[in-house]
Amino acid sequence: MSLASSFVALVAAVVLTALPVDAAPGDLHRVPPDVEAAARNTGAVRVIVKVDQPAGTPIDRAQDAVIAELTGTSCRILHRYLTSPFLALEVGLDALRVLDHSSHVVSVTADFEMRPQTPGATR
Repeated sequence: MSLASSFVALVAAVVLTALPVDAAPGDLHRVPPDVEAAARNTGAVRVIVKVDQPAGTPIDRAQDAVIAELTGTSCRILHRYLTSPFLALEVGLDALRVLDHSSHVVSVTADFEMRPQTPGATR
């Protein structure tokens, strides 16, 4: 095999390993297993994403970096927090994979509904 052929084979191997593939259950590391399972079962899940905000970077710019990575995936922005580096998203498994591997994401957690409490009410 010539040096050129070896180089082409090496580049092809690197490119193929970098392409996203369907993640097997449990292959995600930043995404909790229950969130991954919910996305597999229902097709989409609501999550809160903590965005990495390097010193001096405005919150909206840090959020923009994550949103840009999600282009072309099944993702719907539910809320962009103005004073904290978080995003509320509805995402499919493809978007969870992107979030899981993003250097711009600190954590991904399941979103949950908060109900207003009536004054004087007890649980």
